[in-house]
Amino acid sequence: MCILSMSKKYIYQGNFKMTTTTTQTKAVIDTTVPVANALPSVITKEYAHALPIDELVALLELKDPEIEDVVYSDPRWNEMVTVDAGELFDIIPKGAVRIKQRKYRHPKCVASNPFYIPQRDVLRRVLGWWCAPERPLSLYLYGETGTGKTEMIQYFADKLNWPVSIMQVTEYSRSDKAQGSYVLHNGKTPFHYGPVAQSMKYGWCLILDELDKGNGDFHCKLHNPVEGKPMQIDDTGEIILPAEGYRCVGTGNTSGGGDISGRYLTSNRMDEAFRRRFGVVKCDYPAYDIECAILTSRNNPDSPISKKTIRRMCRFATEIRKALQAPEIEAKCTTPEELASAKLPVERLGCAFSTRILVAWHQYIMVFGRQFTPLIESFNFVFGESLDEEDRPAVFAILQRIFGESINHADEWTEEKK
Repeated sequence: MCILSMSKKYIYQGNFKMTTTTTQTKAVIDTTVPVANALPSVITKEYAHALPIDELVALLELKDPEIEDVVYSDPRWNEMVTVDAGELFDIIPKGAVRIKQRKYRHPKCVASNPFYIPQRDVLRRVLGWWCAPERPLSLYLYGETGTGKTEMIQYFADKLNWPVSIMQVTEYSRSDKAQGSYVLHNGKTPFHYGPVAQSMKYGWCLILDELDKGNGDFHCKLHNPVEGKPMQIDDTGEIILPAEGYRCVGTGNTSGGGDISGRYLTSNRMDEAFRRRFGVVKCDYPAYDIECAILTSRNNPDSPISKKTIRRMCRFATEIRKALQAPEIEAKCTTPEELASAKLPVERLGCAFSTRILVAWHQYIMVFGRQFTPLIESFNFVFGESLDEEDRPAVFAILQRIFGESINHADEWTEEKK
C-alpha cells in the first residue's frame, strides 16, 4: 500500500493535471466534470482496484513510486480477450488461429510506427515463440543497423496491447539500474523498480536493446531473468517471480560472437552460457518491393516523389547491401552458376545503408524541395558526407550507375528538360 504525505492535500477526479507549487501539489480541476471525493491518506490495492481504469491510470500523475506499484499491480491489466490472429497479422489466414490480446490498453504500451511493414518470416517466428505454452529460451533478434529489430517487437506488442519496457544496453550498463534503486520522493526513499524488475513483476515485455554491447558482469546478472527464473533484488532482498505475461527479447547487431566486420566496434562477445539462453533470429533488410511500398506510403499526396525516383532509390539501397554482403554471399555460392545468378556488384563496401536512412533520404528530398533541389543534396545530407574515404568512390560509382545525370537534378528531371 501507499501512504500519502499528510502535509499535502490531493484533490482527485477523473480528468486532472498535476501542478506543483512551493507549498503544495494540487490538481487543476476541469469545472465541467464533477469533483469526486478527495484521495484517502492511504491508497491500498483494494481501493485502486475499485477505480475505473482511466482513473486508475490518472493516479500515475502523482509521480509516486509506491502509487506506481499499486497501479501496475492491478489484476485487470492481466485480463485477456481471445481474438482472431488473422485480423492482426496478415501472414495468418483469417479464422485459422486465435490469439490472446490484453483487454485494456496499458499506459506502458508503445504505439508502433504506422508505416512499418514487418518481415513475414521474422514475424512468423516471433509469433510462434510468443504464443508457445512454454518459453525455455528468450528471443534474440540480430542484424545490420536499421533492419527493424526493435520495431518488430514494438509492432507485435502494440497489436496485442502488451506493455513494453525498453532498456538501452551499453558497455557501462549496471545490474542495479536494471533491478531498480531507492529514490527520494516527498521526504521518503521508496524503492523504484528498474526495467527488468518491472517487466518480471508485472508481466511486461522486456526489450534489452543493443544487448551485445553489454559487459560480462551485466550479462551475468541477467541469467535468471533471461531464462524466466526468479530474480533477487540486491538492495532489498525481494525475490521477483516472473509474472504470466513476462517476455524477454534482446536485440543486437551481431549474433553474440563479437564483431568481425569492423562496423560495430562496441559490440562485445557474449559469454557462451548467456548466449545459449536465447533462441536467435536474423533480421535482414526488407526486399526491394517492400521498401518501394514503404516510401510510397510516405509520399506527400499533394507533391509526391515520382515512382521512377523511388524505384531508383530502392535499387541503390539493394546494390549497396549486395556490395556490403558480397563476401558472405560469395562464400555460400558452391558453383559458378550460383555466383553468376547472385549478380553481385563489382564494388566492395564496409558501410550499411539501412531502411532508416532510405526513409530519411525520402523525407529530406521533400523537405529540401523535390521540385527544385538536386537529389544529390539530400543524399549527401543523410549518407554521402558521412562516408569513410575508402567507401566513398564505390558508393558514388553505384549511385551514378543507377541515377545517371538525374542525381544532380531535382525529382522528375529528364533529358528532355535540359
